[in-house]
Amino acid sequence: MPFAESARAATQNLTEESHLRIVLDYLLNHGLGRANARPWSDIENHLTSRGIQMSQTQFQQGVLAYTRSGDIFIGSNDHSPRGYFLIQERGDFDTAREFYVRRIAAQQTNLDHLDSLLAQSNF
Repeated sequence: MPFAESARAATQNLTEESHLRIVLDYLLNHGLGRANARPWSDIENHLTSRGIQMSQTQFQQGVLAYTRSGDIFIGSNDHSPRGYFLIQERGDFDTAREFYVRRIAAQQTNLDHLDSLLAQSNF
């Protein structure tokens, strides 16, 4: 079963010091489901308390990218409650999916605008 169950299984194969395991354990205990989404500042503070310095960009390009390429998939929410969470039920999936729909729509608007500027140019 993907999502939270996969996160539980993954932690068994990671060392205690693994950045990924530390994040997954934290989300399993504090960020299970969209209602318990954890803001980046909470995750960063937890990592710092374990002696790990990680920027949000490093988190996104490392931990998130890794989990999203498999079947764990840490969800994101830019509405209340804002933050990151492990998908546990269908509503969590819907929230994570809507986050992407909004992001893709915003990028499509930017692309459309760029194309219109090109059409107005002398290129």
